[in-house]
Amino acid sequence: MIKTEYKISAMQDWNITANSILTQTTTPAIFLLTGHLGVGKTTFVQAAAKQLEIKERIHSPTFNIMNDYTGRFQEKSIKVFHIDCYRMTSTDPLLELDFFDLTDLPFFAFVEWPEKTGQNWTDWGVPVYTIAITTGEIPTRRNVTFTTGQFHEE
Repeated sequence: MIKTEYKISAMQDWNITANSILTQTTTPAIFLLTGHLGVGKTTFVQAAAKQLEIKERIHSPTFNIMNDYTGRFQEKSIKVFHIDCYRMTSTDPLLELDFFDLTDLPFFAFVEWPEKTGQNWTDWGVPVYTIAITTGEIPTRRNVTFTTGQFHEE
């Protein structure tokens, strides 16, 4: 596993960080976003969406569990899923949304609160990356740790 650390002190830092992380990945991929409530998980997804040329307003899908968008990555169309598992206690809602059936498309899935499901995200057979967001030394700053190397093993 490779870990890369980023320091966030302004909105432009979110955009720079998202761009840096996306350039280290390929599609399809799942990004697991961890951190306490209000730390900036959705803000990271908004910054990633900007890098992926998504024009719609990005908001947390807390109540409908998943939002999907169409963006561009490496000059190709890509499906982007924003999933919020905060209210989930199992993977059942994901099964109901047919998310598992969508994983054969070129896609990025940004998953907030992945630990709420008990799901082994590597079971889907695509690269899984972790983005851990924590409060910095100054409460308005954030630390982002990007971890690569979590892959499904056949």
